[in-house]
Amino acid sequence: MLKKLVNLFCFYFFNKRNKHQPKSQPYFDKRQTTKNKQLLILFLCSFYLTQSLAAEKIPAIAQAPAVITIAQNNSPESLLEQARRLYQQGQFQTAIELLQQAADTFAARENSSGQAQSLNFQGQVYLAQGQPKAAAESFAAAATIYEEIGDNQGVVKIQINQAQALRRAGLYRRALATIEQANDSLTEEPDSLLKAIALRSLGITQRLVGDLNDAEETIEQSLAIAQAENSPEDISAAYLMLGNISKDRANKA
Repeated sequence: MLKKLVNLFCFYFFNKRNKHQPKSQPYFDKRQTTKNKQLLILFLCSFYLTQSLAAEKIPAIAQAPAVITIAQNNSPESLLEQARRLYQQGQFQTAIELLQQAADTFAARENSSGQAQSLNFQGQVYLAQGQPKAAAESFAAAATIYEEIGDNQGVVKIQINQAQALRRAGLYRRALATIEQANDSLTEEPDSLLKAIALRSLGITQRLVGDLNDAEETIEQSLAIAQAENSPEDISAAYLMLGNISKDRANKA
């Protein structure tokens, strides 16, 4: 393309235009030739400049990835709050790491309750992340701490969570042993929603290991307490489990 343009330009200025000049004016011819050369140089410079500008590409601006800023604060309460926000945003791994930092900091300050709370929350995040075995370990550590400080209700709540994690991991027998221990510790306690939930968790686990009769009896106890406590959510959950047990019986028949 460039070669054709140059040839056309040369033809026009050196041939066609010279044809109209008088042959008796050599000085004029020389001056005209010089002028034509200057025009040719100007044309070529303009052409190359135009092509360079057209070919030039503006580089794309690289966008830096979003960076999550974690406040450098050694306060375990602050770490817990940050972990909650990260958990709500679905950033589970970072939340787990912060919760471990919080647990370690609480331990260094001899705040056992805060340490157990951090480990319990860490177990819940592990569950949300789909790591039930890791969750069970965090729950077990939290339960041990609550047991050491004599917080029986804290132990039961954690054991309910631990049994759930073990069930999700397919470890039904371990889950059964854990939730049976929780219910045994509530035997002498007055009826409460905590007892209703613990009984329902026991019934769920009994069903999974195939003890349908025991499961039905346990869920009925949970239902009675939930009705006495006027808890629609727990009442519905109990009826749902009784329905599942009936389906299991029908499938075995």
